[in-house]
Amino acid sequence: MNTQRKEDASRLRQEIRQAQAAVEGHVNRLLSMRGVLKGSIYEWKRKCGAENCRCVRGELHRSWVYSCREGGKLRKAVLTEKEMHNWRGAVNAWKAFRRERGKVVEGQRRIRNLLRELEEDLRVEVPRRESRESE
Repeated sequence: MNTQRKEDASRLRQEIRQAQAAVEGHVNRLLSMRGVLKGSIYEWKRKCGAENCRCVRGELHRSWVYSCREGGKLRKAVLTEKEMHNWRGAVNAWKAFRRERGKVVEGQRRIRNLLRELEEDLRVEVPRRESRESE
C-alpha cells in the first residue's frame, strides 16, 4: 500500500469514528424520548351558518383539532384547551423523534459510504505469477 493510500485510510478511519460518535449521540437522544404522538394539532376556524350568529360578522368559531393518518385513513379529534396543551407536547416530541431518526439514517448512510471508500483504499492487488512455459 502506498503512502497516499495509507494517509487516505487513516483519514477515513477518523471520519468513520466521528460519524459513529454523532450517530450514537442521536440514538441516545432517541432512547431518552417518552410520550410521542404521531400527527398534528391545528386551530380550526369556521362558520356555523346560523343567521344571527357572530360568525356571520366575521368572528369565526374556533376549536383545536388533532389530526393523523392511521392505516391510510385520516383521523381527526376535536380537543379541549387542556387536551390541546397536553397533546401538543407529545406531537412536538414525535416531530423531534422523526428529525433525530432522520439524522441517524443519514449518519449510517455516511458511515456506509466511508466504509466503501476505506475498503477500496485497503484493497491490495493480487500478486501476478510469472506464467510457466509448458515443457
